[in-house]
Amino acid sequence: MDTTKWAAGDFNGDAKSDLAASWANGSTAGAEDCQKAEERYAGYVDKVPQTAADVTNAEHALLHLVNVERSQRGLAPLCFNGHLATAARAHSENWATAPDRSCPSNPNWFGCGHWDSRAGYAWPEDRIAKSGYGGYRTMSENTQNGGGRSDGRNVVPAGWTWGTPKAAVHWWMHHDPENNYANNGHRRAILDPRFKDAGPGVGRYTDGDGNRAATFTLMFGAR
Repeated sequence: MDTTKWAAGDFNGDAKSDLAASWANGSTAGAEDCQKAEERYAGYVDKVPQTAADVTNAEHALLHLVNVERSQRGLAPLCFNGHLATAARAHSENWATAPDRSCPSNPNWFGCGHWDSRAGYAWPEDRIAKSGYGGYRTMSENTQNGGGRSDGRNVVPAGWTWGTPKAAVHWWMHHDPENNYANNGHRRAILDPRFKDAGPGVGRYTDGDGNRAATFTLMFGAR
């Protein structure tokens, strides 16, 4: 493997940065380029982010795992979109300041993990509208948070670590399995063939037991 080309984001050998193209707007690069752009973050799927660099790695590891789930079912990978990612990180950071907060009711049934205390950014529709992503045909948002070792009672297997991309995606994919996951909107968003772009965002906090913890947001879009 030519690691120089890999580091430069040239995955197809044409001396152009496929990584830059896919990150720019989530639609100029081919599906294979988008998937390869995230594969190099596979080594961070089981790490709780502690530094700014860890946050970036965890965000891309989150998208990598989502693309693995899609590819296993014959679905095209999602392309990283910078506008959605900026909005997602800002929300995750806001949520991390008070991860157990209460929130106003929402007519679309979004839970408090989707609520943002910043004026004008309260709900996912507000955030995508101000993200710069532009007009969209459809959108959705997944959120998850936690820290510490799982005891196996809430979907994530015992011994796994909450606050990792691996635990977040596993929970999204496997909670509420009844009736073929009919009530699992997180899984439905991940496997929705309409979505083309995604923006992952991660926030850091320390939970009440002193564990390093993280908030995860993944915004989905299609234009």
